[in-house]
Amino acid sequence: MEKRVSNTQFKALIITGVVGVGVLSLPSSIARIANNDGWISIVMGGAISALLMYLMVSLAQMHPGKVVFEYARELLGNFGFYIFAVIYIIYFMMVLAVEVRVFAEVIKVFLLENTPIEVIIISMLVTSMWIGRYKIEVVARIALLMYTVLFIIIIFGVIAVFPQLDFTNIFPLFQTNLKTIIGGVRETFFSYLGIDFVLVSLAYLEEPKEAMHYSMRAILSVTILYVFAFVLTISTFGVSELKRQVWPTIALVREVDFPGFFLENIDGIIMAAWVLIIYGNIGPTAYNSTLVLSNIFKTKEHGLYVLPLVPIVYFISLFPQNPYEVYKNMLIPNILGFIITIIFPILLFILSKIKGRRTK
Repeated sequence: MEKRVSNTQFKALIITGVVGVGVLSLPSSIARIANNDGWISIVMGGAISALLMYLMVSLAQMHPGKVVFEYARELLGNFGFYIFAVIYIIYFMMVLAVEVRVFAEVIKVFLLENTPIEVIIISMLVTSMWIGRYKIEVVARIALLMYTVLFIIIIFGVIAVFPQLDFTNIFPLFQTNLKTIIGGVRETFFSYLGIDFVLVSLAYLEEPKEAMHYSMRAILSVTILYVFAFVLTISTFGVSELKRQVWPTIALVREVDFPGFFLENIDGIIMAAWVLIIYGNIGPTAYNSTLVLSNIFKTKEHGLYVLPLVPIVYFISLFPQNPYEVYKNMLIPNILGFIITIIFPILLFILSKIKGRRTK
C-alpha cells in the first residue's frame, strides 16, 4: 500500500476528526453534572481516550498496510464482518446527521435567521461529504488546513476573551464526589468520538513507527482544548449561568467586542472559521462511510457511495424537531460509538493476538 500521509497530517486527521459540534455544548453539559470540577471529568475522558488510542494503534500496527475493514473480514469471517460493517455505517450516518443538524441549528440562530434549516443542512452535506470521494491524501491535506485554522482561532479567541475572564468563578474546586465525576466522564464520550479514524489512516502513514507518538499528541491537544473551553466559559459566566447555556462556546464569543475598533464584534469571523472546522470534521467521517461501503460491496472505487449517502443522512438529520430533541436522542449514537470505539477494537485485538500465536 502506497504511503501518502505524513505524521503531521496524521495528527491533524485525528484532531479534526474528533473536534466537532460537541465542543459547543460540552462545557454546559459537564457543568450540569460535575459543577466546577467538570474539568476533571474532561481530563479523565481524555485519559480513557488515550488508553483506547493506544489499543487502536497497537491493533493497526499488527496489520501493517491494511485498514480495519480489511483485517476485520479476515478475523471475523464474512458473517461477522457484515455485522461489524453494518454497525459501522449506521454509526457513521448517525454521527454525520447529528453534526450537520447541530451545525445548521447554530448557523440559523446566529448567522442565517431567515434561511430554512433544510437549505443549510443540504448545503453543508453536499459540500463537505464531497471530500469522501477523494483519496486519503486529499482528506489529510484538508485536515491539516483545518487544524491550522483551529489553532489560529484558539489563540485569537483566548486573547480576545481574556480581559473579561473572572477566574474566581472556577472556585471552589474538588467539591464533587468521584461518582459524580465519573458521570461527567460519560457525558464527554460523544466529544471524544472520532478517534477510531486511526484504524483507517494509520495504514497510509509514511512512518507508522511514529504513530503512537503523534496519536497521543493529538489526544492531548484535544483534551487541552476541551479543558480550555470549560475554564474560559465558566470563568466568563459562572457555573450557574453556564448550566443554562445551550452552546456556551458560541455565547462566549458573542460576549467579546472591541469598542472603537474596526471590528467591534468578532463572532462573525469566529463563526466563519468554525464552519471550516466542521467542514474538516465531516470530511474524515464521510471518507470512512464510503470506505466501509466499498468493503461491504467489494468495489475498488469508494467515491461512488457519496451520492447515495447524502439523502439518507439528510433525512436522519431532520428527524429531531428541535435542538433539544437532538441532544435528547444522543443515546443511539453514543451506544454505537461505544461499540465501535471500545468493543470492536478490544475484540479485534484479542483475535489478532490469538491468530498471531497460532501462526507462530
